[in-house]
Amino acid sequence: MLAPVLLPLYIFVHAMFNAGNPVAEWSVVHTSDRTCTVHLDLVGGGHDVDVAKLSLIAPSHLRGLSVSSQVSTTPSDQWKRNNTWNWMWNDGLSSMSLDFELSWEFCEDGATPSVALAWEQVASTARMSWDLGTVVLSDLVSPPPAFSTDPIGSRRATSEENGTTSLALQMPQVKKGSFVKWSEYIPEGCTCTVLDSDGSSSRQTATELIFLWFEVQSSRELNPKYRLHCPDHVDNRSLTFDGMAEVAFGTGTNTYHIAGVEWMAPPTEHNEIMEPQQITATTPAAAPAAPEASTAKARAQTSTGVVYAVQLLANHRDLRPEELVEFLGYTKPLHMERLDGWHKYVSDGHESYAQARSSRNRIWATTKAQDAFVTAQLEGQRITVQEALLLSNQTWIP
Repeated sequence: MLAPVLLPLYIFVHAMFNAGNPVAEWSVVHTSDRTCTVHLDLVGGGHDVDVAKLSLIAPSHLRGLSVSSQVSTTPSDQWKRNNTWNWMWNDGLSSMSLDFELSWEFCEDGATPSVALAWEQVASTARMSWDLGTVVLSDLVSPPPAFSTDPIGSRRATSEENGTTSLALQMPQVKKGSFVKWSEYIPEGCTCTVLDSDGSSSRQTATELIFLWFEVQSSRELNPKYRLHCPDHVDNRSLTFDGMAEVAFGTGTNTYHIAGVEWMAPPTEHNEIMEPQQITATTPAAAPAAPEASTAKARAQTSTGVVYAVQLLANHRDLRPEELVEFLGYTKPLHMERLDGWHKYVSDGHESYAQARSSRNRIWATTKAQDAFVTAQLEGQRITVQEALLLSNQTWIP
């Protein structure tokens, strides 16, 4: 770039010797932190040029750029495509000047607002191009990102009836424009199927399932999901779940180690009138196998054979008594029912629906089992609460 005082001299020398290389000199006047005026003086490629084009190119870190221009030599055509503004002349240019009014919405953290200039020309069928340089639009550089606020991911797993496990990944409040790569390490002998890539480009290797967001389109939470398939003899709850996440924003990058899993028990069927709560309890990620739970129940004797109880939890494996106490905060006896692959933990029986409902309300108030609900059985078989109320001639209480 030439100093302004030398530019007229260069134009004179350039014209005398008809040099073919263009030269540009510019100045920038800042009107605010997101607007400026750029004055450009350009010495073209000579009188033998048939077609010439000047391009102003905005980098990807500069968003929402708006350009208005005044040109000393009227162009034959001008247009914008993507982030590039173009001016074209069908006649040779010896020199000209341009004034640009530029404004932009924002610039990524850690980046400098700037645009690039390029020149192309065709002379005697020969096409040539030059990079004229980069115009820095502001002396205010965006501050570096604060990675202390970067999101850290988590992982939730749900056992499915076919022996597979569905996993939901979560990374809260990722900034717009971030690059994110999340790699899940696949346990040996297992395979994966992507259920929801959440806008990412996903791919799988022998050891990793990778979710890749090249540019997050809006500040939001990321929630990709996949299903894990393992051999029949493998207890998925004994597997080690591990992964890495890389988050890049602006010029900074941070990497997170994401280990462990939170197990979620799928919702069970609900047979209580107007009781919409669903079981979504979690159990330890790698809890040891539990001994067989007793299926004997302390049942109240009724003339109709109908017994009411409260179900506190359902999952796909047996839990030891100490695990139940730690997880639910419930210290009274619980009994386990096995049904369609589910292990359901219920309280002692009650003669009436009113007694079971009162017990359920106490459980809600004093334990962690906020999804507990009333169930009913007839001679040891589950029935709906509606049927039980009819058979026992009792009234439902809201």
